[in-house]
Amino acid sequence: MKFLTILVLIYSSLALFFGCSCGQICTNLPLPDLEVDYVPKGIVVTEAGMDTYETGNPNATRALIAVYDIYGFTPPTNNVYQICDYLGDLGYRVIMPDFFHGEPWKREHYPAPTDQEYYDFVKATSWDESVREDLGLVLEAYKAKNVTEFGLFGYCFGGKIAAHAVAEYFQDIHVAAQFHPAGWNISDAALIRRPSILLPGANDPDMTEYCDIINQTLLGPDSCVYHHFRDVNHGYSGGIANWGNTTIRIRAQDALQLFHEFLCKKFPAM
Repeated sequence: MKFLTILVLIYSSLALFFGCSCGQICTNLPLPDLEVDYVPKGIVVTEAGMDTYETGNPNATRALIAVYDIYGFTPPTNNVYQICDYLGDLGYRVIMPDFFHGEPWKREHYPAPTDQEYYDFVKATSWDESVREDLGLVLEAYKAKNVTEFGLFGYCFGGKIAAHAVAEYFQDIHVAAQFHPAGWNISDAALIRRPSILLPGANDPDMTEYCDIINQTLLGPDSCVYHHFRDVNHGYSGGIANWGNTTIRIRAQDALQLFHEFLCKKFPAM
């Protein structure tokens, strides 16, 4: 990660000197090198009434908000923490609030013991029931800490939250990423007000029409970036993804690199 940070600084300096675009810089950077047994390097603080993982540049005016999958803030792996740290090394302030307030869907409950139990959980932790209000509190808390603009990226459950966020909080949240999103509807796309990247897995529904609608709504052919990974299933980047499987880990790296390139073009670190 330190080596990557040095590379980012070198390429940024060259870009300023030679007038290169950020998109060109991104294509020259090495792929993320994700680890199987990763130890997070950020800290957990309390913000907006929630445990919040913080990493990256604490003085950055641009922040990325991570929204985990249904396994919550402390999943069986440190996958999402590692992705947060990687993005933090690029110069962003990265924050992951515990929107489930310590009550995620337990790993031993998969698949759901009963449909009703799972339905009750999803309803209680939905955008309308709790996340909209909590996210608003997070935005205000970090604006008070000198953050002026936000991006948001989410996994599974968090992918759906990302769509809501750039529909309703578009004045603050300028970009969004949906890694293998769950529960989305085609009607969500027309409400999205900011550039988005969509990265579903093999057994996730096709999102071509969804992406086309975003491009039409935002009047830009590159407002939406879409890549459907066809050889790894839903969850390949999330909290229970088995990165000991080389194919899954490499696809997670590929998705993270695509997100990085998207950020460089739409929301570069400042």
